[in-house]
Amino acid sequence: MYKDEVFNGPEVSLMEMLDAREKRAFRQTQIINEHSPGSLLSVTLNIPGNIKTSLYLVGVFEEMLTVIKTKLDDVTIRFSEVLNLPTGPEAYFFVDIDSIELKKRMVALEEMHSKGRVFDLDVVKLEDGKLSSLKREEVGVGKRQCYICDRPAKECARSRKHSIEESQEAIANILLG
Repeated sequence: MYKDEVFNGPEVSLMEMLDAREKRAFRQTQIINEHSPGSLLSVTLNIPGNIKTSLYLVGVFEEMLTVIKTKLDDVTIRFSEVLNLPTGPEAYFFVDIDSIELKKRMVALEEMHSKGRVFDLDVVKLEDGKLSSLKREEVGVGKRQCYICDRPAKECARSRKHSIEESQEAIANILLG
């Protein structure tokens, strides 16, 4: 399998991505309001560029959902939803577990699973009408590192230190192991 097969999907515009982000926040708020108390896990792929989905990426996403469910096998999943969108697959799990414990489990999965770095496993909370995600630092783990240079990922993303091509190549290497 080559990088072109991993990223062989429809292109999406910046406006479509911004719209998807807004809809995701709305959906997260809805789920929390409908199912609280408990914790919300939001699962997305962390894919740079304008191709956010493909048959291969959906397969990897579904594989990770199976692993996530295994990590939650001792917890009641009160709600789950999977959306396969042109802007990338998304999944939501509302579970009966403390948000800190859920974040610890998901960070461990991001760190230990061979494909975990490609996923955003966000524990989302709603406080005073505002959505936020628990940070890795809140559970005693350092910031996520860049795929390419091991610097803090947000630092590289903000400065556009690496090209989309370099980032996609690194992701393909992670996924194809």
